Amino acid sequence: MATVLPPEIETEILLCLPAKSLQRFTAVCRLWHSVITSSTFIATFNHRASLHPQLLLLKHPYPHLHRLLSPSLTTIHFSLSSDSFLELTSLKVPHKSHHPVDDDDDNDRMRPTRVELVTSNSINGILCVLVHKGLSEGMVIDCDLFLWNPSTSESLKVPSSTITGLFSGPPMVKFYCGFGFGDGDYKVIRVLDSVQLIAEVYSLRENCWRKISGSDISSNILWASSTCTFVDGVGYWGAYRRERKDKFFVLGFDFETERFEKIKTPIECVDGDEMRYHSLWVYRGMLAISVLRFGEFESRVTRHYIWVMMGDEGLDDKHKNWCRLFNIDLEGGPRKPMATLGNGEVLLLGEDDGEHALYDPESEQVRRVDVFDVDAVASYVESLVSFGMLIGTAEVAVSLD
Repeated sequence: MATVLPPEIETEILLCLPAKSLQRFTAVCRLWHSVITSSTFIATFNHRASLHPQLLLLKHPYPHLHRLLSPSLTTIHFSLSSDSFLELTSLKVPHKSHHPVDDDDDNDRMRPTRVELVTSNSINGILCVLVHKGLSEGMVIDCDLFLWNPSTSESLKVPSSTITGLFSGPPMVKFYCGFGFGDGDYKVIRVLDSVQLIAEVYSLRENCWRKISGSDISSNILWASSTCTFVDGVGYWGAYRRERKDKFFVLGFDFETERFEKIKTPIECVDGDEMRYHSLWVYRGMLAISVLRFGEFESRVTRHYIWVMMGDEGLDDKHKNWCRLFNIDLEGGPRKPMATLGNGEVLLLGEDDGEHALYDPESEQVRRVDVFDVDAVASYVESLVSFGMLIGTAEVAVSLD
């Protein structure tokens, strides 16, 4: 006689499986499909996965041949939770142009040329990817924006903005992605950096763009971060005032209330006359900032000053403070802290291959990482979030690896 496990034990066993296996197991029987796709199961799985972050490395399939405009771009996900790298999944972006073309030469000019991450960490396992298309005299002709879940291989193309007559690609336009916990909606911010600064928000639930009303951001802000760092419902990025580029500050955007706020930074970020080298990232669930003085670049040993922001959730600056954690002393050129592994090690990305390293704050030891041709890095957790469940299946693409 077959032994029947209690439902709670079956559920617990399923929660221990990776996302890709669970995706396949939804086809085993109606009961498992109902359990795995339930909001309670997905929330529990996502919470447990958040305790074991991994790193996602984006690599072009032909890293030395960007100018050849390959038929598609593939981003490759590696796990850096151990010393070995494991290819997990890839995002294939079709090169078909949405612009009218008269011949194959024009079509070739609109092929994808580069992939750029919009966030430095995943949001409930979701990444926002900007795909540059075409080159003309060194400038990007157009770009496409995708929401992508590497765990399930689902991707969703974000529709173009309804504002017409405005160039849609970088460097004039910045994109930032986040999640409003109160309204349970994934959103993308689009900021046009021009004489009159314009900000829009895309809502996945509404599947449309709308202008942010009453935006209190000024046109004299120089956006210093190409990616957004998302922590507890707020997206953060570095910025300067155009007239005072030595005055660095952090700009935050609450994805639920849809408002901007300036965040004060540690005094080491702004004191003195010389500029600083800054980067924002996530350290053990907190917003972290690293500071490196430009004047120290020529030294044989470079020192990064690591701070984390502590306090209540949201944008209220009165209940937040910065705490200095540690310094990282490195031989050679400066490296950019990018993300933290589950064991607490910090990934430091160098300018060139062979300069990437992992730093252990407890032992204060640095070890080299043999990884090459990395275009971008993001902190990442597994997720069962499905775009098809959020907005329907019509616009969702699934890549079968």
